[in-house]
Amino acid sequence: MNHKDIHKSLARFSRKAGAPPGLLEQTDKETGYAEIEVFLYDDAALEERLLKREELKDFQYPENGVCWINVTGTDDSEILAVLGEKYGLSKLSLEDIQNTGHRPKIDDFDRYLHTILKMLTWNDETRSLQIEQVSIIYTGNTIISIQERKGDVFENIRNRIRTHKGKIRSKNADYLLYVLFDSIVDNYFLMVDEIREEQENLEEKTIESRNKKIFDRILVLKKEQILLRKSVWPLREILFSLQKGEFEQISANSRKYFRDVYDHLLLIIDITDQLKDVLTGFQESLISSISYETNSVMKVLTIIATIFIPLTFIAGIYGMNFVNMPELAWPFGYFMVLGLMLILGLAMVWFFRRRKWL
Repeated sequence: MNHKDIHKSLARFSRKAGAPPGLLEQTDKETGYAEIEVFLYDDAALEERLLKREELKDFQYPENGVCWINVTGTDDSEILAVLGEKYGLSKLSLEDIQNTGHRPKIDDFDRYLHTILKMLTWNDETRSLQIEQVSIIYTGNTIISIQERKGDVFENIRNRIRTHKGKIRSKNADYLLYVLFDSIVDNYFLMVDEIREEQENLEEKTIESRNKKIFDRILVLKKEQILLRKSVWPLREILFSLQKGEFEQISANSRKYFRDVYDHLLLIIDITDQLKDVLTGFQESLISSISYETNSVMKVLTIIATIFIPLTFIAGIYGMNFVNMPELAWPFGYFMVLGLMLILGLAMVWFFRRRKWL
């Protein structure tokens, strides 16, 4: 998440300070327009539709089968209000959907489960993580997923539903909930690989040069690692609750699938912790290397300055031009002073080399 996204989330909370809980922020219908994608399916049939805002209120879905509604855009308060009225969603849930600064969590509202996850993608242009909040509502045979912007990690799920690959079409809605979780968690592995690749590239560049840009890039990667861990760590509690059967909406048959996602998440947590240690070690190694080079340069400069200190002293004495200085009247005085300075300089170089300072 860049600074603009963070400030946007904080600004929403600031504007709601002192307002009643569950109050939706009214947005412009054009700039806040959301796209509504619907999948209606069972083992035998599939219907895929794109709904307009005005069609959502009168939308009817069959009692049998599974209904997946994916909404892209959280700024459309009108659509959120219609969803709340149509599916009996709490105003607190709707407020959490619109305010995208929440940490991952799960809330049980008896009639439905509301989970908030963080979906991470990699921006190839900025070479950084992009984060967005995904809210998933599970009620009856319906799954409602709401994401901030277009582009997600669910395209493989859509294709599996369209081509009837795997078990999705033959399972209930709680299995689709698992698949959405699994897709988001598995994508974390790709984000770890991207950060690892960046770190390896920096190590190769460090061999060639040790400039400030590499050090700054390491700091950015450490921030990305912290962002990744903040997105992953709270999800551990959610998946632990789901696979332990704390929610009656999740069938016993589906708990084993959430257990598998939980194992994947624990592995990701271990990898992110290892990545943190690697980046910290790399940073310390780079700092030590830069410090060593700096100390080497300072040592040479110090030795040069030390050699010239007595020579400067001698030159300073003979630069006073007092009348009673016998050497000034001696024809070989100039060459004697230069010779003395040369011998003194060579003697100091010999001494430094003998002490292995040079």
